[in-house]
Amino acid sequence: MRRLISENMIRIAGIVFFLVVAAFFASAAGFTGERDKILINEVCSSNLSVIQDKNNKYPDWIELYNPEDHDISLEGWSISNSGKKLRKYVFSDVTISANGYLLLFADGTKEKKTEDPDASFSLKNYIMTGRGSVSSVDITEIHLPFTLASKGERIYLSDRSRSLVDTVEIPAMKYNASWGRTKDGGNEMGEMVSSPGSSNIGTEEIDEATLAEPVFSKKSGFYDDSFELSITSMEGSEIRYTLDGSVPTKNSELYTGPILINDRSKDENLYAGIKDISVDFLSYAKTEWQLPEEPIDKCTVVRAVVFDENGNYSETATASYFVGFQDKTAYDDYGIISLVTDPDGLFGYDNGIYVVGKTGEDYFKEQISLSSDALRYISENPDVPLDGTVSICGITLNDWTPSNYSERGPEWERETDVAVFGASDRNLIMEQTVGLRIKGNRTRNYAQKSFNLFARSAYGQDTFNVPFLDGDEGERSITLYTGANDERTKTKDRIVSKLTKDLEFGTIEYGPIYYVFLNGEYWGAYEAAERQNSEYIAKHYGVNADDVVMVKNGALSEGTAEDQELYNDLKHYLYTYGDDFADDNVYEGFKKIVDIDSMIDYYAARIYIESGADWPGSNVAFWRSRSVTDSPYEDGKWRFLMFDNNLNMLQSSVSKNMIEMAASGGDMFASCMQNEGFRRDFAKRMKEIMATVYEPSNVRSVIDDISDLTERAAVNSEKRWYGSNSDEGYFRKRMNEILGFFNERQTWMNKFLEELT
Repeated sequence: MRRLISENMIRIAGIVFFLVVAAFFASAAGFTGERDKILINEVCSSNLSVIQDKNNKYPDWIELYNPEDHDISLEGWSISNSGKKLRKYVFSDVTISANGYLLLFADGTKEKKTEDPDASFSLKNYIMTGRGSVSSVDITEIHLPFTLASKGERIYLSDRSRSLVDTVEIPAMKYNASWGRTKDGGNEMGEMVSSPGSSNIGTEEIDEATLAEPVFSKKSGFYDDSFELSITSMEGSEIRYTLDGSVPTKNSELYTGPILINDRSKDENLYAGIKDISVDFLSYAKTEWQLPEEPIDKCTVVRAVVFDENGNYSETATASYFVGFQDKTAYDDYGIISLVTDPDGLFGYDNGIYVVGKTGEDYFKEQISLSSDALRYISENPDVPLDGTVSICGITLNDWTPSNYSERGPEWERETDVAVFGASDRNLIMEQTVGLRIKGNRTRNYAQKSFNLFARSAYGQDTFNVPFLDGDEGERSITLYTGANDERTKTKDRIVSKLTKDLEFGTIEYGPIYYVFLNGEYWGAYEAAERQNSEYIAKHYGVNADDVVMVKNGALSEGTAEDQELYNDLKHYLYTYGDDFADDNVYEGFKKIVDIDSMIDYYAARIYIESGADWPGSNVAFWRSRSVTDSPYEDGKWRFLMFDNNLNMLQSSVSKNMIEMAASGGDMFASCMQNEGFRRDFAKRMKEIMATVYEPSNVRSVIDDISDLTERAAVNSEKRWYGSNSDEGYFRKRMNEILGFFNERQTWMNKFLEELT
């Protein structure tokens, strides 16, 4: 009996000891005896411009929230968008602080590495590699191996015991909106303005369009005579409409009967006279541009929305009507594009992407605040305007100063309805909602600006309904190009691309010329053009778009944060051996990094036509594949892209020795020119290109073809933007100058090549 009692006591003591030890380790691990609670707090399944990741991308995201009063480790927890595979992503040792948030990027990739912001800075490391910090850390942001469907799906969160902790059904939502808890940790869910990483309390809720769109009695198109447009609604509710491109609100004009649609070209201009579109219209600047004082040609833009008594509404219906254009022969033989977008997003002070706006004024005020003379002047003249319209102590706005139109990125993209009409029959060939941004560098300050158009699933579909470029399909983005510095002839970039299209570098394909109407007003002629991005490389070289790394003007334009290392390898080689390329071993090492045929063709073709205005310091781009395979363009070598030749082929630069100028630029060409073999190959290839591509009779043939396509549209567009300063003979003068350049350039280049060898 005593032995039995003793054995029982030993068992009890063992159990007590185990419980004490278990309690100790549970306490150390943060367990409290109750299951920790983490919640899916907010989800954005179509992140167009809400928040960037470290790669400057805009992935969809999920926000987790810890409602507890203690920190919780997620090690061993998992999150998924599949109820059958709950452990798509398993967390490592990540902790959410008490009442804290954790943001997860759902982009279908692995976790990204980024530099440690607390690591010590090393000047030597920066010079050698382009990276300032000595060390880096893993996982400063979490990327999930799955993406989110904008049409809706369910998210699952499980704890380390694989028990489901939270699940949320995400409905279909408009881009940039979130589905989340109206109170952090609460049970009520709703669609709201996104607030990643911060409280949802007080966030504005969003009502989705639930009513059917109104129906127009006639579709967008060209009509010989005026007509009455009827608008109907299946909902039997009120219809509000606008004629200025703005999105209708409850306060817009009430539709009570048919609207007369006629030729509005004699109506007062709404947008064509806005001076804030360029700093060159300021009193202290000079410009040849003239804003039209008389009414310009117009189409009628109608936008309508259905509203009911409960506050519900429909999506916006949009149509563009051209009346009486059969008598306007200037538009014959060219396609027509109507772009319709809310005018506040174009010309508004705060957010207008086409104007100097608040960004320009804020910059001007900042410069004033830094000048003691300016501050003294303001104190003595308190009524002087501080918006940049008046020069103060020499402080002005110019074409390089920050303005609304110089801003970039998805935040400065505007939802736009685009209608495209054929050149021959004027039939409507495409009507689609897209994204619109301003394109260019210094030419963003030009009165007529270039546009980039983006087809996105967020707007309805991720490709254009019809190709903008001849024979092309499945385009996701396109440029409507003014010609930039060559805006008055719109030929130079097209000429160079056509001449050099078979050389060993990428050129831009140019498609048809269109006349563009912006919110109903004639905005001039535009060229359809490719955009040189990852999709361009996929199309022309067969490399997967997700595998493309591209550098433009010394910065990564395509790729991930880790891909900066690939560019750093090239810079490191040039920094280390840049003065030693006379050594054939060093040069051969460089040829393993850069496709030397592409480089020689690029520099030979560019040097021949270059004026030296901003190249080679700018307008240089090259790309490579991230992966290295047996495929011809996946060998890990950098290859070149040609773009921006609208300041070239000038008579004033025909005798300029651009070989010498480029060789003194301190870049890879300057290094290669140290090597005798490179100089010999370069000179040989230059002579071949001179004898074929740039042979004067070949150039004349190309210029004649392009002039036939472009001349009438360019002349008409010049009249729109230059008014009484336009010159119908300007186009021919410039074409003759280009021909004269090529006729004389060979003599000079032969001289420079003799000096080279």
